[in-house]
Amino acid sequence: MTEKDLKQHFCKKPFEFFEVSSSGNAFCCCPGWLPKPIGNLQANGFMEVWNSDTAQDIRASILDGSFKYCRAQECPLIGSDSLPYKKDVSEPYLKEAITTKATVLKYKPKILNLAYDRTCNLSCPSCRTKPIVIKGKEYDAKQQLQERLLADGLDDARKMIVTGSGDPFASKLYQSLLKQLDSSQYPQLKIHLMTNGLLFTKQAWENWHKINKSIKTVQISIDAASEATYRIVRRGGDFQSLLINLEFISSLRRKNILDFVSLEFVVQQKNYREMARFIKLGKYFDVDRVAFTKIRNWNTFSSDEFELQTVHSPQHPEHSQFLDVFKDPIFKDPIVFLGNLQEFLPR
Repeated sequence: MTEKDLKQHFCKKPFEFFEVSSSGNAFCCCPGWLPKPIGNLQANGFMEVWNSDTAQDIRASILDGSFKYCRAQECPLIGSDSLPYKKDVSEPYLKEAITTKATVLKYKPKILNLAYDRTCNLSCPSCRTKPIVIKGKEYDAKQQLQERLLADGLDDARKMIVTGSGDPFASKLYQSLLKQLDSSQYPQLKIHLMTNGLLFTKQAWENWHKINKSIKTVQISIDAASEATYRIVRRGGDFQSLLINLEFISSLRRKNILDFVSLEFVVQQKNYREMARFIKLGKYFDVDRVAFTKIRNWNTFSSDEFELQTVHSPQHPEHSQFLDVFKDPIFKDPIVFLGNLQEFLPR
């Protein structure tokens, strides 16, 4: 990817986004795209972290157009040329930040990403080496962190993402949270679910009856379009159960109970041949978006193992076959979002 000139562009993430990881570290963007933490919520107060020196430096790097803390090759917004121009930003609080070059923010985050519980019903090779379920003292510590975040962080929040680290339906902690939250108490708050979909059943949906009116967007990580490949990349999953649940989720979208549904696909050597087929799967279920992204090494692969999976790398022996995949005109369909793979689409 050639270096992009971003001096006239703007990214709102560091001005409205707050993610808390399992260590208590906080980030003002996805740590895969901007890996520098802005502080630790277990060690410092909420606003102290939100307006830390590091947070201010990151915001300044957006305002001066250097984006020096960002991993441009990983970020799907930079990769897909989706960042808006500063002159086109319309939200009043963002326009003010641009005009005044504000790096200390008086308001609290608009978006909270709960990523402190990595509990999941799967152990996908691209994400972890074994199943993760928190319990005992670790559970108690994460519960305290969750209570602190909710007590201090909800004042200005308009969106809550659950979860960027595991699965909300598998996590006892997030299950408890979503059973407690009430739409009538937080009418401004919208819930964004990130899930593998395997536990997203009608019964699970009804268990969250007090808050499910606020659940408006859903991202479903699948990474395959066939049962055989799914068995490999989604270790522990059941493809037929997934298809049943996708039909239920699709029914919520058709009734406009959900506003947006996206199917997600982490591209790797094991699955890249199914990318076009995956788009067809998304069209079959009438989803709003089918999104692709490069595989990242979350310390689950050795260097050699990871190289075998990075089919997007020009050095990969199957790279030419990978490029051939994008010749299919289906990649021009409006529902397709290629993110940091956009550069491979033939012009």
